[in-house]
Amino acid sequence: MRRVVLLLVLAVLVNFPWGHELWVAHQLDTHGRDVIVEVSSHEVVEGRYFVRYRVPGSEATFSARVRKSAYDIARQGGELRGQVVPGSPGENRLVGQIRGHGFMLLALVADAFLLIAALALWIRRRRTGYEVVSVGADEVVINAGEQGLVVRALPEVHARLRAGSRTRARLNLVAHTDLVPGDGQEGRPPAGGAGHTLGGRVVDVGPGWLDVAAGELRVRVRVGELRARADLRERATVTGELWLA
Repeated sequence: MRRVVLLLVLAVLVNFPWGHELWVAHQLDTHGRDVIVEVSSHEVVEGRYFVRYRVPGSEATFSARVRKSAYDIARQGGELRGQVVPGSPGENRLVGQIRGHGFMLLALVADAFLLIAALALWIRRRRTGYEVVSVGADEVVINAGEQGLVVRALPEVHARLRAGSRTRARLNLVAHTDLVPGDGQEGRPPAGGAGHTLGGRVVDVGPGWLDVAAGELRVRVRVGELRARADLRERATVTGELWLA
């Protein structure tokens, strides 16, 4: 969810300059008032024509790139025709002004990268989680990699499960024994039975729990009042009951 929010925030940020430019153009088209602007200076830079000007009612100075015909008029008369939104002198444009496409190109390139990132995130989300094979009154069968597992599910999770769908609920093992270091086979928990023996490597530790990587699975082992005798990065074995939570 955080990645989705981040993509949305980035999309807003990269599109804001272009969106603001389009909004100003729309405001000028619908509410713009014709004015005569005073040209304070003009210059030619690498064959491109620029003027600096002030609009009526404002002391601010603006600059714009213009066509040669508008540049010649400004150089000879010191004035140009333009438009301004009443009450917003910063929202203005000149007759003969050349609008750049930098914001648009930047937004399009950034949007392309964001689209690729969103597509990759969608594909990843489709591939993560577990396929729900069947949903019973007390037990659920899921596909974890190439193996089926019989697990239980918290009521709020169980209510959302449907056969043939995928769930991104976390796989938990409620320990029935101490988690002990050992050479328990590093692999997936076996299918079937109320007790699952999990062998894997401890990859994270928190208060009352440890994350164990077992093959392609990452299972949160909740030891509760039992002891966790294995340290981080050690291989360990524990027996308990698997839950989706």
